[in-house]
Formats: sequence, C-alpha cells, structure tokens
Amino acid sequence: MNEFDQSVFTNDGNGPTTSLGTAVTEVSLIIPVFNSAASLHRLTEQITQFVKSPDFDVEIVFVDDASSDGSANALRDLVIHGADLVILELPINRGQSKATLAGMFAARHDIIVTLDDDLQHRPQDIPTLLSALMIAGPSTLVMGIADSVKRPLWRTLAGVCCNVISNFFLSKPLPLRLTTFCAFHRRLSAHIDANAERDVALITELAQASDRILTVPVQSNSSMHRDSRYTLRALVRLFMSRSSCYSLSRVRLWLACGILSMAGSASLFAMRGGLGYSAIFLGSAVASSILILLAISVQRHARTRKSRAG
Repeated sequence: MNEFDQSVFTNDGNGPTTSLGTAVTEVSLIIPVFNSAASLHRLTEQITQFVKSPDFDVEIVFVDDASSDGSANALRDLVIHGADLVILELPINRGQSKATLAGMFAARHDIIVTLDDDLQHRPQDIPTLLSALMIAGPSTLVMGIADSVKRPLWRTLAGVCCNVISNFFLSKPLPLRLTTFCAFHRRLSAHIDANAERDVALITELAQASDRILTVPVQSNSSMHRDSRYTLRALVRLFMSRSSCYSLSRVRLWLACGILSMAGSASLFAMRGGLGYSAIFLGSAVASSILILLAISVQRHARTRKSRAG
C-alpha cells in the first residue's frame, strides 16, 4: 500500500498543533553539515528550545561532511560552551545522503528525524512530524512539506520532472515534491549499505522501504533559505542514483517503447521524409541510450543485493 495524505496536521503560524497526546520520549535528530558555520549557533539555539520540552528525550547528532569553512570548529565551540551534542567529522566529503546515514547509524534511538543545516526547517515543527509518525505506524515515512519555499522556477520544475520520470521506474511512486525534513523509524534504513561506493538516494530508498508516505504541512524559514546547492547536473546524478530502487522490468518496458519509437519514426522518415520524424527518431535514440545505461545500472545493483543476501 502506498498513500499520500495531505493536510492531516495543521500549523497556524504560532507553532505546530497535533491531535496526539502520547509523548515521544526518545528521538535522534540527524543534521548533516556542509559549510554552514554561520548558521550553526542559531540552529542549535532553536533546537535547544525544542529539546527543553519534558515530552521529548532528544539526541542531537551533527555530521560535518568535511566542511572547509570551519563548521567543525563551530560545532566544537558549541560543545565547549555547554551544548549537549554528538559530533561526527567525516574525513572526506561524502554527500548529504551518506553524511545523514553516518549520523543515523551512530544514533542511539529508534525514531529518527532528519533536517537540513541552513535553518529553512523549523525545529518547532518537529513535534508535528513525530505526532503524525506515531499515529501512522512504524513503517511510515513522514515528510514535512513547506508551501512557501522560495527557489528558482527552473529548480522547482526540474525537481518535479525528475520525480515524475523516476516514478516511471519505481514500484512505489514518490510525491512530486520531496524534502529532507523527515521522521521515520530506523527499520526503514536497515537495508541501505552506508559503505557502498555508489551515490545513495536516501529519501527514495526510505520511500521504497515504507508501507506508506505521509506528508504534513510545515512552515519554512524562507528568509534564511540560501541558494540551492542543486544544479541540473546534480538532478541528473540524483535520477541515476535512484537506479538501485528502479524496477528492471519497468526499465525494460520503457526501453522497448523507445526502440519501437525509433523503428517507427525511421520507417516513416524513409517513406515520407520530414523533420518531425527525424526529431522523433533522434529523441527516441537518446532516450533509448539512457535507458540502456539505466538497465545496466539496475542489473548491477540487483546482482550486488543478491551477493550480499547470499
């Protein structure tokens, strides 16, 4: 079963409201850090206000992903001045997903919350995610989606298109809008190999492992949102990194469609001519080439999983 529920919980601007009265006592908060020294003190202050609640026992795990701006020193300074933090320092840059995974595997608690280091996610919205998770069940992935995130139009459209195309090959479709502000139980990440050489599409992996994806509305600190680190190249890399989750039968089906389109357009071009048929042929050829590479990648991941299981 795969469900996408909207507006289950509300946020009126004065803080999150939930319908759950049961306290969540143990939570590990995972924050991957890359060149965010300027925002770490303020972020920690906001988290500390959330941690003060008697309803939560929160472990805060910062993972410095080989920052070059002194982020690790800023985190150490926070600890020196009394902040109760767990700090991991990666010797080389491994990317946001693998940095998050490193924090998750070092965390003590079963319930995990992930958020970014740039203050766009509000720590005071964490109870909303946790309440939704406790109601929905341990095999649910909860995402906090903000309605008013300011980013370039091309970035929004490219992200949606990437998710739409990915859904052609996934057994469980993704929401068209994704976020790294998530709450889930550790079991959803049990199958992920954190030491793999390949890129890890963490949110996609978690979504495929879940029985249900639940989205809840949250607010975003848009004024603190810095320029996106994603480029068109990064989105293409994300699409390919999801190949570990793609269905080989679906990739082969679309590859067959691409080959048939090539053959049909080539035949029509030979009989009638015309630039339109030529353009269709070229587009189909490019798409089929990408799908061949994708099929090879999916097969490689399948063999790797089989060898690990054996």
